[in-house]
Amino acid sequence: MTDISSSHAAAQEILAKIPFWRGRPDFAIIHDGRTNSNFTAVDDRGKYFARFGIDLPHHFIFREHETRAARLAAELGVAPPLLYAAEGVMVCEFIEGRGLVIADGQSRALLFRIAGILRRLHQGRADSIGQVFDLDRILPAYVDRLPEGALPPDDLSRVCRVIDRLPKLSADCLIHSDLIPNNFLDDGRRLWLIDWEYAGLGHPSVDLAMVIANFDLPEDLARPLVEEHGLCSYEEVAAMTPALVVRELLWTLVQIGLVGLAGDLPEYREICFRRLRELPA
Repeated sequence: MTDISSSHAAAQEILAKIPFWRGRPDFAIIHDGRTNSNFTAVDDRGKYFARFGIDLPHHFIFREHETRAARLAAELGVAPPLLYAAEGVMVCEFIEGRGLVIADGQSRALLFRIAGILRRLHQGRADSIGQVFDLDRILPAYVDRLPEGALPPDDLSRVCRVIDRLPKLSADCLIHSDLIPNNFLDDGRRLWLIDWEYAGLGHPSVDLAMVIANFDLPEDLARPLVEEHGLCSYEEVAAMTPALVVRELLWTLVQIGLVGLAGDLPEYREICFRRLRELPA
């Protein structure tokens, strides 16, 4: 089980030693990170976002790959500029703004802004991305890693049915693959996408399905989102959505098995179970 406070302290020591800062940096912990240590950092030049994380193969997280994805996303104009990256450390331009919440999904205007930034991402080049976001591999691997008793039998049957029905789609654009609400940052004028740990080559329907699942969108909001995005059909996205509900639940259960009921994981587990149980049979 991970001691979160000691992890943050060790990460801060590592960050303080990188050859980026001008003067002695001051750090403040950002407590939202579940798989890394995040900070705001202020030096003699300004304010930055700083992150340290190790490879986490059980979650298919590899920091070198995250760096490539974050750099490409910044070049596409959908992520904050990446200023320094080496050996698990990333320093980005700090964006003043707020992370979205589930209730924001009730705004059609905001959903259209989400569709726009995702369209820009999905239409951009992806030639430097070698990793595929492969649910055919990820979901069974998570099931194999589940702690004993983590999934009641009826829920395990639901999960297995979804895995058996996984759509087979192309993987030819960069997708974010972790579109929980607070990975959208709104600076008041535009949206940014942050946290590129799970990014890879995939089909646009994966990201759209994540938005639908993680913002709890009904069809009368989900369909306009997909139509505004314009790069895949609503039927493709609807077929993909159960797989992303399952992915989020399995991720949460595996994470709880590793770190215990830390932070918001108990509440998030209940949200994920509700979404699974609301899926059509």
